[in-house]
Amino acid sequence: MTSLSPFELIYCALVVFVSYAVRGGTGFGAVIGMPLIALVLPMKDLVPVWTLMGFTSSVAILGRDRKHVAHSAVLAFIPWCLIGIGIGLYFFATLDARMLARGLGIMVIAYAIYAMRSALRPPAKPHYLPPLVAPLSGALAGAVGALFGTMGSLFFVIFLDMRSLNKEQFRAVVVEP
Repeated sequence: MTSLSPFELIYCALVVFVSYAVRGGTGFGAVIGMPLIALVLPMKDLVPVWTLMGFTSSVAILGRDRKHVAHSAVLAFIPWCLIGIGIGLYFFATLDARMLARGLGIMVIAYAIYAMRSALRPPAKPHYLPPLVAPLSGALAGAVGALFGTMGSLFFVIFLDMRSLNKEQFRAVVVEP
């Protein structure tokens, strides 16, 4: 583990506190904490810890929102996500921390572009999803989640957005770190 200066420790504690406070109130928000802490910690150290923290907080949120879970969305997604996790773990083990940090930067920028585009368009109406969407987005979400410790990765969010879930269902299913 990397030794941190007192300033870096305070910075990390503040980022975790604020991002999880936002997550506790909204169900979203902790995902931004990970790239902010990656500024001071190597990805190889950060990802396992962040994943454990995300899993723990997801269980708490899921306990509160479990009645809103859209089971059909989860069942269409999870098997493929498990395959993606295996792929992501392979690349996590073989890539160095610098390459992982660059990949995380690319994912943050890609998600920011997607979120800005989504905010500027009218709300989507439910529409037919091609059968390939769930396997592809599931595998990508699992791989990205394993690589960067982001369990509710952008591919999962895009898949759920395409299914036009209501706000409560979306929050209950994503349960992102």
